[in-house]
Amino acid sequence: MRTLLVPMAGRSKRFPNLRPKWQLTHPMTNRFMVTEAILGLNLDFFDNIYFICLQEHEDKYNFVKGFVAELDELGLRSKSNIVLLPEQTSSQSETVYIFLKGYELEGFVFIKDSDGFYRCDVEERNQVIWITLTLRLRVMLNLILIMS
Repeated sequence: MRTLLVPMAGRSKRFPNLRPKWQLTHPMTNRFMVTEAILGLNLDFFDNIYFICLQEHEDKYNFVKGFVAELDELGLRSKSNIVLLPEQTSSQSETVYIFLKGYELEGFVFIKDSDGFYRCDVEERNQVIWITLTLRLRVMLNLILIMS
């Protein structure tokens, strides 16, 4: 089995008065950011996709129905599982840890963040995906964050 985990239950510190960033809609496609974030991967490669969310977000925003419709539209519904955690986690890694304590997965696991887009070839081997930013780009990003 090849499994994609998408942790979505951590704290959102940068956008405190909005829905979680992954629930915001992409300006060009009007899809959830989480959907756009995973489209850079070959999703046919995976047998199962687990979206690990918060029950609180479903209670507050009722996102599941629209999210399932979006997954259906993309042909991903049959392999997708939405897991609702009862409590917020402090990070993506804690979200994955809590999920793995409750589920026994076998085979290959790939973990992808819920709000950043990149293209990569997923291979069935141990790997870490990272992106190098130049110093100039890092400074620009820091300035944007400070100004917002």
